[in-house]
Amino acid sequence: MEPLKSGEKIPDHDLDQTEQFLPASDAKKLQKKRVSLRAIVAIGLPTALAIIALVTGLLVWHFHYRYNGRVRKMFSGYLTISSQTFSDAYENSNTIEYKELASKVSRQLKGIYGQVRLLSKYHVVSSVQGFSEGSNNGIIAYYLSEFNVPESQVSAVDEAMASMDGGENARKSRRGFGRRTDNSLIIDVMTSGAVDARLAGRNLKRSSKRSHHAHGNQTDIIRSPGFPDSAYLPNLYTEWQIRADPEHRIRLEFDVLDLEKDCRNDFIKVYDSLAPSEKQVIAEKCGYRLPDEKLIFISSGNVMLVTLVTNEEKNFPGFRAFYSQIPAKIQDCGGRLMGLRGTFTSPGYPSHYPPQTDCVWNIEVPSGKHIKVKFDKLSIHSPEQNPISCPADYLEINY
Repeated sequence: MEPLKSGEKIPDHDLDQTEQFLPASDAKKLQKKRVSLRAIVAIGLPTALAIIALVTGLLVWHFHYRYNGRVRKMFSGYLTISSQTFSDAYENSNTIEYKELASKVSRQLKGIYGQVRLLSKYHVVSSVQGFSEGSNNGIIAYYLSEFNVPESQVSAVDEAMASMDGGENARKSRRGFGRRTDNSLIIDVMTSGAVDARLAGRNLKRSSKRSHHAHGNQTDIIRSPGFPDSAYLPNLYTEWQIRADPEHRIRLEFDVLDLEKDCRNDFIKVYDSLAPSEKQVIAEKCGYRLPDEKLIFISSGNVMLVTLVTNEEKNFPGFRAFYSQIPAKIQDCGGRLMGLRGTFTSPGYPSHYPPQTDCVWNIEVPSGKHIKVKFDKLSIHSPEQNPISCPADYLEINY
């Protein structure tokens, strides 16, 4: 049936002419009223529904995000435990020894947070990511803690967690909160740092953790899933935990690196730890490695963590890297330089220098001569750091 046109009469060829309908004083007016009512209903009903939907959406947004908005905050760090002796069983997460100690650490972390009302209120769960050998054959436990925090309390929680680094709560926990029980651990040091918000905020459907141990002069390989036969998968989070023997460091060299150029989507991070703490990031990389670019990283101790994070689109070939262990003693780090000329470099150059490095060079030339220092290459601060105040790494020249 075709729609009615303005002023057009209703066709009557389907009506029985002998039937009498209700009388109307003006049939044309009645017809117009019917058309107008139908138009009002047709126009007004969708408009009303749209207004109701808009108001409902605004109310939901207002009450849910303004008053019930929550942020998933992740923190990681490590605890040094002097009341336990390290053994190889603590490198394998499937052993009874590992599971029992991990359970104790999780309970003790809950107790430490329990001493700070703000943290206790929003703490969800803490888990151990791995163990390594500490000083005097003690144990270092690397942990990950999750908090469900209202938006208005995020800054306060960040400050409270920052106070955990060697603070009063850690000292209290050293003796099992005032008494020694079978489940208490003597903790000498506690550090804490935020986890990359890109990890905490993403829905990573695929995740895996792989463990490796370097030995002797042997060189081994880690690679992204599928490399070199296929591209890595979307929404992926993969960890490679690498350990070395005591008194050794880990050397990691990327032979192939081919990721998406935008680090907000796909990226690799290398940590001087077994947990992804932003305080212990060695490097973050994405994009393509140039043939002459040296991507070599050295740990400060005998552990290193490599992570790969991808988003839902634009997957690339991935990476391949070689790892090995080297003696812990840093070569060519500081010393006394004498004579008319000479050269010196940062440890490991042209690879990246290790974390927690402190080198001092004393330069002396013959009497009556001046010292001229020329840098062929200088790359120290990260792009996101302030190059003037240098809060992290810096080079200082005193004369």
